[in-house]
Amino acid sequence: MTVPQAPQQLLVSDANILIDMQEGGLLNAFFALPYDFIIPDILFEEELSEEHADLPARGLTLVELSSEVMMTAFRMIIKLRNC
Repeated sequence: MTVPQAPQQLLVSDANILIDMQEGGLLNAFFALPYDFIIPDILFEEELSEEHADLPARGLTLVELSSEVMMTAFRMIIKLRNC
């Protein structure tokens, strides 16, 4: 017996990915893929909410980034800049 796996989550970290998919008429195919697409809520609000407000209804999940995750990201940026 095969146990169904939960869909993998894919983080969308660049709003242009979704804008390009919409411009190319590919959003239906994009959201039909076996993934849960997530985006930081702040990125959605700043880049997509005005002209692409329908994306959450189409399957995009907004997630809040915790302060811990933000601090980890900032530390990684600093570390990579100093390499």
